[in-house]
Amino acid sequence: MDSDDENSILAQGLIKEFAEHCAAAADNVTVRLFGVQDNEVKRDRTGVLYRVADQHFILTAGHDLQGIVEHDIPLFLLPTWAEQEPIHLIDCQFHGTETHGRDVAAIRLTDRVFRSLPPPLEFLGHNSVDLNTDQGNGPFVIFGYPMQWPDRHDEGIHHTKAMVFVAQPYTGERHPDAFYDPKVNVILGFDRNSVDLGTQTDFTLPHPRGISGCGIWRSADWRELPRKSWADEKPRLVGLQHHYFRDSKYVQGTWIAYALELIVDSYPELGNSMNLIYPR
Repeated sequence: MDSDDENSILAQGLIKEFAEHCAAAADNVTVRLFGVQDNEVKRDRTGVLYRVADQHFILTAGHDLQGIVEHDIPLFLLPTWAEQEPIHLIDCQFHGTETHGRDVAAIRLTDRVFRSLPPPLEFLGHNSVDLNTDQGNGPFVIFGYPMQWPDRHDEGIHHTKAMVFVAQPYTGERHPDAFYDPKVNVILGFDRNSVDLGTQTDFTLPHPRGISGCGIWRSADWRELPRKSWADEKPRLVGLQHHYFRDSKYVQGTWIAYALELIVDSYPELGNSMNLIYPR
């Protein structure tokens, strides 16, 4: 085996370790949302559970969410197990924005919804959030639930498997009509023709529709290896994905600071508890 092959095997091993490390952190704080329209169940988006003080939220993408709420389309959390009932987000408070690239939303959960969430679901605390808006050299992990990746079907509800994708910062040409500000947005390469890290074989990913609102996670930087292992660094939530540009092969998200800023703007009484300085 020549040195190039050895380096390739080493790199893929590091990437696999990184993916598993971040996925373990993301799994229990990530939820799937769906709506019911015209008596049909429709998968909608992915979200991340977040807690500040004694208040509980779902952080997700903002696009189309206000329209869904205004048209009285009921939204539910998809159950973790088949025997569980879907959790209706009735009486929850929805706040979102799609201005200036800030495509984020925060759903404030009622006590009923909070008490209905089954284990192992839990809420992310601020010690697992990273407000750094420097993309650096990556890598990042995207953890969400694509619609086209079915797992099972129970009484009209389509369950899906999680997609764990290791991404590098995107440096190619951007979509000409897409708003982009590096202080607001993170952009990551997303090629559906990828490699399955478990089998080391070529693999075609599903269309990412459905992962909107999912978490973008970061751990150690490539430059810190091999001085550190991924286990030395706690994965942190840095952004929420919201758009996929198929022709250019990249996805775009909003840095997490703007989702947290939305919470403070909507609930000023939580500002002291969060104790953060937000970009404006």
